[in-house]
Amino acid sequence: MSAIDDMALPDAALEAWIAAKTNRRPLVRTMSALDGFVTAAVTRPRFADPQDWMCPLTGLPRDVLAKRSATDHAVFASVARIHNRINERSSTDRGNMRPASPPSPAAASTRGRGARASTQP
Repeated sequence: MSAIDDMALPDAALEAWIAAKTNRRPLVRTMSALDGFVTAAVTRPRFADPQDWMCPLTGLPRDVLAKRSATDHAVFASVARIHNRINERSSTDRGNMRPASPPSPAAASTRGRGARASTQP
């Protein structure tokens, strides 16, 4: 295990943290959304600094590693662990990348309800 793994929250605790209503404004609120976002981050061109996307993703401030609580550090480490896991998986199966987490029930229930093109003139 790495230091990141030692510091990271279990997936269930991370899911509870991102779903909690607080003053933060994370870009995701479910593990499946987090997994999908991180999968996209892994498969696209590299960011100069992981904090450029990890902080907005979780709603944590940019100074999270310097000035925040142990829980905030654990959340950041959890996202880093997910990133590393997906990055490792992508290095062996790049052409078949899919998020590892199943969609949440809320996301699954809205699938296919987007705007549809009209066939009427």
